[in-house]
Amino acid sequence: MYVCALEQKNIEVILGAFRAMDRTCRTCHKTYQTYEEKQTDVNIAIKLLETAVLDEWDIAFIVSGSK
Repeated sequence: MYVCALEQKNIEVILGAFRAMDRTCRTCHKTYQTYEEKQTDVNIAIKLLETAVLDEWDIAFIVSGSK
């Protein structure tokens, strides 16, 4: 619903992707599957560079969270 609301306001939404990754437990050495988000950081960097070259802003802030 959030993405649809953004698109209705003519905001370009660029989606990343979740990819399956095989991991190994350090304790028991069993393999398990987890998911890792890909492409979002690259998409942000490309858009930031593109809009900087077009002189569309004077100051940019990137706010990010981590686990």
